[in-house]
Amino acid sequence: MTNQNENRPDTGRGYAANVFGHDAQSMEQKALSEATDFFGEGVQLWLDPTYVAQDASGVGYRAMIYVYEVVGDAR
Repeated sequence: MTNQNENRPDTGRGYAANVFGHDAQSMEQKALSEATDFFGEGVQLWLDPTYVAQDASGVGYRAMIYVYEVVGDAR
């Protein structure tokens, strides 16, 4: 998965995924999948954990989740 450190790595391009789901994990996986399609295979990704899920009339949640490519030394 991504590095979910509190320390944000140096990031390059970003991708904003507008995802719908029933739990945070599935929504994050969908955002990562979309970002992988966008950036291509072999790019290390960092999922920004600071997103706000909005209620969608009791059916599920919708959130904008940002995913960034890691550039430079990710350590």
